[in-house]
Amino acid sequence: MPLKQSDRFPVYPTGAVIHLIVLLLVTLLMLQAGFAATATNPDLSAAESRLDESFNGVIEASKAQDRIYQRAFGMADFAAQQPNTPQMRFRIGSITKTFTAAIVVQLAEAGDLSLDDPVGKFITGIPNGDRITLFDLVEHRSGLRDFSQDDWKVLLLSESPLTRSDILQRIADKKPRREPGEKFEYNNAGYLLLGFVVEDVTQKSLASAFEVMLLEPLGLADTGVKARDGEIENLSTGHDRKLREDPADYDYSTILAAGGLYSTASDLLRWCEQQSVNPERLGWRRGERFGREAAWHPGNINDYSALLVQFPEVEGCYAVVSNVGRSRPPKDMLRTIPDALFGKEE
Repeated sequence: MPLKQSDRFPVYPTGAVIHLIVLLLVTLLMLQAGFAATATNPDLSAAESRLDESFNGVIEASKAQDRIYQRAFGMADFAAQQPNTPQMRFRIGSITKTFTAAIVVQLAEAGDLSLDDPVGKFITGIPNGDRITLFDLVEHRSGLRDFSQDDWKVLLLSESPLTRSDILQRIADKKPRREPGEKFEYNNAGYLLLGFVVEDVTQKSLASAFEVMLLEPLGLADTGVKARDGEIENLSTGHDRKLREDPADYDYSTILAAGGLYSTASDLLRWCEQQSVNPERLGWRRGERFGREAAWHPGNINDYSALLVQFPEVEGCYAVVSNVGRSRPPKDMLRTIPDALFGKEE
């Protein structure tokens, strides 16, 4: 049946038209922000020229919650010659841990658990489980031995989904590296334990807890949980360092608490800006980054890389996402952009 003219050309109220125009103008201003910054800073312009030749992904920055930089680089899909855009989604790997840590902190603030609780209160059979606290797990000070490369292959490529018991057994079978609380040692296994604790305390799946406690309240509409890459709309295609697509069909559901989320650079900035949910940045790395005080977290997972940095003194946030595995821009260029946008530290 032919469409009526009003169906093909809907008439919008004047107010709606004005709203759409405003949205378009805001979008254009955000897209031009990177170009404006480039035009006034030769160091930034030189860095972008190098990035155009060597980097694939998106870089964004904000100051006092205002977007001051946004730029996409390279290809989302080399075979199809499809360029990256700021709207592209990427796997963010271990930046997921900052979300898991925030939920644990929220549950502690609500009195549902204590960061001083031993993990053995919730999960039995873990070596030193009566002495490893949830704080130790969040801060990578548990002393537990982390997963091996063989473990990762099983976790991500098992033909049948691993159960909670399967994962716990792999953790329990490993002799601890050192005493709880003795030293920082980055640990993915500890974050899977935290994920199980969250599920037990909230009586929700971790995916649901992410959605209800963080993603929906903070308006992170482009951040989410999907087990496989093919389920994610507008996902930039992952490549290895030789720019080849990986044919493996990874299942990220088993490692959700440690590295299973996807996001956009824009959503990561929103996340960075809303850290009242975790004011002490537990689970983040804290110290000096790019010559200034910062809290940050990297993310590397198969064919994707990411970096999220907060500079508290200037209310700055800086997000880098890439669809090439373990391939962030060189450190000098990573530092050039914050220096240009937030000012150089003396």
